Amino acid sequence: TLILPRFVCVLDNSWYAMMGAWPGFRLSGPFHCPADHLLNFEGMKKQFGVEQYREHSFLANVRTPPSVRAPPRVVELVPREAAAGSAGSGALQLPAGASSEE
Repeated sequence: TLILPRFVCVLDNSWYAMMGAWPGFRLSGPFHCPADHLLNFEGMKKQFGVEQYREHSFLANVRTPPSVRAPPRVVELVPREAAAGSAGSGALQLPAGASSEE
């Protein structure tokens, strides 16, 4: 499962042609926005095989079981030529483009 970061937007998103912001849009400057404002989930599924993802708040949600919440694991993608394993920082290193089986 991919846990997404918290995203920041400067304009609202629309699924049809629109110039600028929604009429009456009152937020000025950057604001936190939902992931679907920036990501194409259907495209991610087709291109990368990502089917399971969660919003940034998933690990902080009280409904998420403690066994899932702690400890989070950092994953670093490294060039395929580099050896995969654990980095000195404790991050799990995986080769870029790795399959689920790898």
